[in-house]
Amino acid sequence: MSVHLVAGQHFVSKKWKPGWWFMESSEKVVSQDEIDHLIAWMYHEIELNDTSFVEINNQYSQVLQIWTYRVVIVNQPLVKKTEITIVKSILQRTLDQYTIPENVLNHILHKARWIMITWAPWEGKSTFAQAFVQELAKKDLIIKTVESPRDLVLDEHISQYSFSHASHNEIRDILLLSRPDLTVYDEVRNKEDFILFKDLRLTWIWMIWVMHATKSIDWVQRMLGIIDMWVIPQVVDTIIYIKSWDIDQVLCLEQTVKTPVWMASEDLSRPVLLATDCETWDHLYEIYSYWDSTVVMPLENIKEQENKKTNAIEKYAKRWLEEYFSQEFWTQLLVKISWPQSIKIYVPERIKPRIIWKWWTRIQNYEKTLWVSISVRDITERSDWASDKQAFTVDELIKGKKSILQIQFWQENAQKEVSLLIWGTVMNFVTNHEGIVSIRRRKLIELIRSWELELISI
Repeated sequence: MSVHLVAGQHFVSKKWKPGWWFMESSEKVVSQDEIDHLIAWMYHEIELNDTSFVEINNQYSQVLQIWTYRVVIVNQPLVKKTEITIVKSILQRTLDQYTIPENVLNHILHKARWIMITWAPWEGKSTFAQAFVQELAKKDLIIKTVESPRDLVLDEHISQYSFSHASHNEIRDILLLSRPDLTVYDEVRNKEDFILFKDLRLTWIWMIWVMHATKSIDWVQRMLGIIDMWVIPQVVDTIIYIKSWDIDQVLCLEQTVKTPVWMASEDLSRPVLLATDCETWDHLYEIYSYWDSTVVMPLENIKEQENKKTNAIEKYAKRWLEEYFSQEFWTQLLVKISWPQSIKIYVPERIKPRIIWKWWTRIQNYEKTLWVSISVRDITERSDWASDKQAFTVDELIKGKKSILQIQFWQENAQKEVSLLIWGTVMNFVTNHEGIVSIRRRKLIELIRSWELELISI
């Protein structure tokens, strides 16, 4: 992968491939004379070979391109001892060698126009960009790259520009005047790079850019403060994360106006950037302004956390609605509040037809009065109906002349509210610390003895 030479130190190399490499140190100590001789040989090779050239030439550091190798030379006094780092282009891949779902492949090839390739160093970003560009080159497009240094191995008909020999303004003018169909911006690093990329993108040039980011959403943190947050969706519409030389995730970016997930009041609505998984279309992040701060909020566990969240007002409203409709329909029932403007009423199967046909006009009046949409459902439609994890056993204990019926649930359901359907009537109980519901009422025990008992929810 790379070779590291320091005057007076052992010869060190990294072997295998990015993501899974090991260090190997030889017994040989590299002398200053050997390093000087190697540097002289490389400059001699540059004079003889058209494929080798000086990429960056500063006073105390140089970057050379020798064939397909990138060579970084650092001299004294910038460093204590002269050092040379030689980086090898590990391999070249085609787009067929990547694991890409069909709908995602169709998106990045035909729909996406402002693509960012990102993740940590040595994960294969430039290798994927190289394969992606080679695939797009089959469409007879005019393609140009902007690199510093120029180390992408591409077909000869693709022009490769470098900042080492031109300013950002000069590169901008050249690209705008030459009108390429696609521009690949490899390694966006500093403020000038971000601004140039934004300017090129806003002129409607198809752009692909490569940028380092340690985490999947860190690209936003690097852009904020340089590019206005509300311009980002016009600069980037697709983010491809490369990890261990394969595609880890593809996100689509869009802008909308909504109330952020963790804010309850609609008065807090604001412009929000949504980062969506291109394969599953799940919202993974929300990005928005809150006072003087920019919030990047992950939504990966939002459904699980919403299920665990307890809201006192919602709980009170649910209980009030159950009592209200139980008196109206003359039966026990369950109510599920689906925020913000709908509720579902779960009733026993034998009651449902009577409610729908006889009282439908009354339900419509309830909708107008309560400002909600009401749907009447069979209680067996609940998604958690008769789940294997909610199995139970019934045991009867005789204590003297009294019978006690014990309904034993799984231990994980200890001290939880349980809803049971007993002869068409929904009844709520609370299990003890052992997951047991004890029933002492004689009439209720007689009903359960006939096994007209079903578990609704826990």
